[in-house]
Amino acid sequence: QWLARPDSDFSSAYDRPGNTGVDVDPNSEVTRISYFYECTDAPHSFTHITAPDGSSAPIPTEAVTWRAMKNFQLNLGYNGTQFPVIRCAWHVADVDRVMNNPGAQFNNQESIPFLNVAYNGNVFKSRPKWEDGHL
Repeated sequence: QWLARPDSDFSSAYDRPGNTGVDVDPNSEVTRISYFYECTDAPHSFTHITAPDGSSAPIPTEAVTWRAMKNFQLNLGYNGTQFPVIRCAWHVADVDRVMNNPGAQFNNQESIPFLNVAYNGNVFKSRPKWEDGHL
């Protein structure tokens, strides 16, 4: 079975068969996709989210989808040109090592760049955790 990550976290946010929501119905004929949809209408399991100052902000209980959660996060003060809505890890120099060692620390040559399409429509490169900054 395909897993979004070795720890299975956030599987519902990937464009894969079986991940459906109000407006989501992936094409099962397309394989080997690594797009991560930050604003999908799939449910999330978070209670807090990172604010621009690095603090943890409680997510309103009515924000039950990734889309609603990310709209809440964006409105905390993030810059829309550096706030991803779609991400791709296939361009990471050593993607297997990075994705198979969750939580490990990697140097910039191994763990970047993640490619991102921003809320404002531009493309930018970032570290695996985009809140750590763009490149």
